[in-house]
Amino acid sequence: MNNYAVRSQQTELIDQADIPFKDWSVCLKELNIINTWLGGHAITIKGVKNLFDRQDISIAEIGCGGGDNLKAINKWATKNGYIFSFTGIDINKACIDFAEKNCKEIKRSKFIVSDYRIAEFDDNIP
Repeated sequence: MNNYAVRSQQTELIDQADIPFKDWSVCLKELNIINTWLGGHAITIKGVKNLFDRQDISIAEIGCGGGDNLKAINKWATKNGYIFSFTGIDINKACIDFAEKNCKEIKRSKFIVSDYRIAEFDDNIP
């Protein structure tokens, strides 16, 4: 029986490099539904609210997938009068391609295909 109290270190199917874009699209849409309905986005936004005390913030998400977390944060920030800049980093090009389409309404955003350990930012600002 699985012990769900301890995070598994097994490689997941989602970690494979050869997943077709259409399969990624389905997966990323489903992850957004899960994060929306089970509170993942709400927890992320609560954490963001507690991390800053000024209006102009830059946020980088490592392993951004389809960009749904950044999109949720942007929706909250816009509603509350904040101006955020977003950088999404993912090693998988299919995820970044999806995120760029998914987040096209976010004016101050960029997406980078890179290993987060070597990602480069303009002026060291995400």
